[in-house]
This record gives sequence, C-alpha cells and structure tokens, in this order.
Amino acid sequence: MSANYTDEELGAIFNLYPTAVKIDRNGVPYDSNGNVITINENDVSLSVFRSNELQRLKNELIKNLGAGFRSSALGTEYIYKSSVEDQLNIMGAVMDGVDAQFKCGELINGEILYQYRLHTIDQLRQVFNDGAEYKKILLLKYDEQKNKILLGNRIE
Repeated sequence: MSANYTDEELGAIFNLYPTAVKIDRNGVPYDSNGNVITINENDVSLSVFRSNELQRLKNELIKNLGAGFRSSALGTEYIYKSSVEDQLNIMGAVMDGVDAQFKCGELINGEILYQYRLHTIDQLRQVFNDGAEYKKILLLKYDEQKNKILLGNRIE
C-alpha cells in the first residue's frame, strides 16, 4: 500500500501557485484573491517573470524527486532514496526477480539511518510501485502548476 503524503511533505511544489496568475490592465500580476505578485524590479516583462517562475518550479520538482519516498512494503514504513541512480537500482532489483538486500532508512532522533534489509521480490515490487506513485504525484502537480503559470495571462 502506498504511503499518503501531505502537501507539506511533498514540498513547495504543491503550494507555489494555488491559482493561475492573472494580469490586470496595467500589467500587474496578481492571484485570484487579489494579492499582487511581486515581480523583481530587474524583470522587464511578463515573459521574463514566467520564465523565472517556471525555472523555480522545475528546480523545486527536481529537489522533491530526489528527496526520497516512503513505503510500507516491509510491514513498517521506511524511507527509500529516489535519485535517478536509486530508481535504476530498484528497477534492476525488481527485474532480477529474486529476493535481495536493499537499502532503506528509518528516522532515528531526527536523522535517517539507512541500512540494507532483506526484501522479497514482492516487497521489492511494492517499493518500486510506491516510488513510481510518488513520482507520478509530483509530476502531475508540476504539470498543473506549470499550466497555471503559462495560462495565467488573462486581463481582468
């Protein structure tokens, strides 16, 4: 069963743009609550603002994708690393189709202690599926937030 994540745990990617950015007749960007979105004085245009915000959003996605995910495949919730290399390692372990030692961590006194633990092939598949679900959640939210930035060009 995949772990449930709060927006806070998934990081700022869930809260960057709760609504589309709107532009008033004077070119001032604001959110749906009427709050003005401050543009750095060095930004010369809305396209520069959007470009900067898209880069910031992408950086946040990359940070969150590599931050690790949780899985209860072993019966207790552990933390698994999620860098590209880590994703390839879990995929390789699943493709091998045999039980294997795999590194996972537990939170002890505010620190994550990673150790190799024996996983059955079914447990490895569950870890893989939980990681894929976590990645899918982040990518869908990234796309949603990106579209709010790109489509937020209405004059109101």
